[in-house]
Amino acid sequence: MPSADQHFGLVFCGGGPAALGPIIAAARSGRLDALLDLGIALVEPGPVGPAGRR
Repeated sequence: MPSADQHFGLVFCGGGPAALGPIIAAARSGRLDALLDLGIALVEPGPVGPAGRR
């Protein structure tokens, strides 16, 4: 769990195709490391268990 003072370069609301698209595109273009270095936060509504199941 991130602390309150942690900053992210990119925040995704939900883990669907709209969130995965930029990550996949970055990986295909060889820029995934640069994207991850920015810091990524994925925000999901409600509790999420193993493998994304609620």
